[in-house]
Amino acid sequence: MKNKIKLIIPVAVATLIATISLWIVYKETGKISEEWWKLGITALCTAPATLYVVYNKVTKRQLVFGCVGGALYGFMYIYGAYVHNLLETARSIGELMKLFALAIGYSVFPMMLFTTIIMILPKLRERLNMGMSTDNCYPQISRKKAVLTCLMYIGIIFLFWVPVFLAYYPTLLQYDGAYQLQDVIKEVHSIWHPLAHTLLMGVFYNFGVSVGSAAFGMAFYSILQMLVLAGFMGYTVFVLYRSGAPKWLRIIVLLVYSLFPVNSIFAITTTKDVLFAAFFLGFIILLVSGIVNKNSYTWVQVVVMMVVGGAMLLYRNNAIYAFAVAAPFMIWNMKGARVKLLCAILGSVILYTSVNEALISVAKAPESKNVTEKMSVPLMQLAYVVSDPSNELDPQTRAEVLTYINESSLSGYYLVIADQIKGNANNDLLRENMTNFFKMWGKIGLKYPMQYLDAWGILTMGYWYMDDIYNTMIYGRFMMLGHKQIGMGEEIEKTCYLPVVQKMMDKLFGNNQYQKIPIISTLCTPAFYFWILIGYLLIVWYEKRRGLAAPGILCLAYYATLFLGPVALIRYMYCIMVVTPVLLFLLLCKKDGENNADTKVVTL
Repeated sequence: MKNKIKLIIPVAVATLIATISLWIVYKETGKISEEWWKLGITALCTAPATLYVVYNKVTKRQLVFGCVGGALYGFMYIYGAYVHNLLETARSIGELMKLFALAIGYSVFPMMLFTTIIMILPKLRERLNMGMSTDNCYPQISRKKAVLTCLMYIGIIFLFWVPVFLAYYPTLLQYDGAYQLQDVIKEVHSIWHPLAHTLLMGVFYNFGVSVGSAAFGMAFYSILQMLVLAGFMGYTVFVLYRSGAPKWLRIIVLLVYSLFPVNSIFAITTTKDVLFAAFFLGFIILLVSGIVNKNSYTWVQVVVMMVVGGAMLLYRNNAIYAFAVAAPFMIWNMKGARVKLLCAILGSVILYTSVNEALISVAKAPESKNVTEKMSVPLMQLAYVVSDPSNELDPQTRAEVLTYINESSLSGYYLVIADQIKGNANNDLLRENMTNFFKMWGKIGLKYPMQYLDAWGILTMGYWYMDDIYNTMIYGRFMMLGHKQIGMGEEIEKTCYLPVVQKMMDKLFGNNQYQKIPIISTLCTPAFYFWILIGYLLIVWYEKRRGLAAPGILCLAYYATLFLGPVALIRYMYCIMVVTPVLLFLLLCKKDGENNADTKVVTL
């Protein structure tokens, strides 16, 4: 009886604390009538997780890491609930303490859940028996069979995307695609968008115009993009096969890549993020192929990584910053392969620099003098403070702020996207007075720290708050399924060959109806992939599997750049989405083979 009481008390206390804390949050933010069902889920998950942790006698290390991960999620979720629903959080010490207490209370739920995952994972690996030192790892197959198997995976993915291609033939001219084609037509280029992407689209557009149909040329662009993305996804499934992944897991990953609608839509969308995601996945999977192969890379693999890494950097301007930050940590954690990885990284940077400079020279693109994109967060923080009459800024300080920010842009500006503020900011003054700007920004921030935090939270919450819906409403829809006009030159004529598919996709994503479908809605939430990434890195750290840290570090470094960006959109973090199956696979691989001297080395 005493033993049962010892189990029941912590389970009951943990469940009540987590559920009551969440109830208070939902009540204060006006979401209790909409989100009541989440209270039940919190209780239903907290109770068994706490029971499992207590009954199986959790170790101190397991509990510490479980609490770190759970507290991080819990605090961010509670903060996000307030900033998302009320557009502000604490404005006094008392309100801050209340927010802190509620975060601690709710964090019990993710703490117990994450601790349970840490405890269960070794048993799950033992049962699956896959990867690294297992007998299923690196099956002996001929080169011909390996090539055919890889091509089969690529072909399956590509064929599943064809209906969407036919429904939106020849392409989805969206996001910045129309503006980039305007540069092509005017033959006046800039480095605002990656030149490699602008010029690539220009080749296919001009080809189409030369044969009498711009649509025909852009159809070939879509096919090329589909092949590149499907190629790296198919190769990823092939690497899982060579690394000992069971058939059921390979089928799941293959189906996710093939059938998940976001993949088929992005595959034909004219945004540089798609090719960047493809090469990002390629670099990660080449990195992983060496990790599961006992950190062994051939020089051929190193050269391929150089090429893929260089191409990756060419398709997103902020990727080079993430690469620079992540590189030292990646190299340090790749014991046994540091020299070759260093060569791959340096080769990628050299290739990127050389090709990019050559493209700039050929296109005669001038140096970009615009700095407002990089200043999105500081500008939005100042706009948030200045636009609120309750913030008593002295006239001189307010006037100084308005020399950088156009006062007319403050009227009804959209808090979740910086375009209106940064687009009307005084770029020349910012460039010339950067030091003075940051002195002013820091001075105001010391007086209004929570306003600064809230402005950042509103701008970026789509990347870390699981219940955010603003990222789907910025353009009125989650995915851009319409068609833009270029406004000059020959327009790209749209033809729908599969109206049924188009109608289904428009209904799901054009009207955000996917949010009513439980699994799909979660898979379409950008924050979902962020928390998987955080969980991955914490588990790798807990288990001291340094060799598995490298891919996660690169993903985190890139994700960090998004926290300084002008808006939270799924296209910016699409590369993390396509890499997530690889990270989950690595967590499921058996741990004991990582340092096994007898592990067979086979080139993938």
